[in-house]
Amino acid sequence: MASAMTVIEIRIELKKGVADPEGKNTQKTLESLGFGGISAVRTVKLFEVEVDAPADEALKQGEEMCRKLLANPVIQNFRVTVR
Repeated sequence: MASAMTVIEIRIELKKGVADPEGKNTQKTLESLGFGGISAVRTVKLFEVEVDAPADEALKQGEEMCRKLLANPVIQNFRVTVR
């Protein structure tokens, strides 16, 4: 039987109210380059992980990866989706 390779996408972003200096600096630089109308820039980390498991198990593994390593639950939210 062939293995069930699943691709999960893990999106990690700062919680509302947490300072995002990289986003602010990027916004300032974009504005200085002439890009107008920018109300906010936020940084987001995106991981694409291939897991040798069915979709439901891959989703659980992705959430566990976030809890153990990829996300800081004090200042970050994460979302795991199967692609």
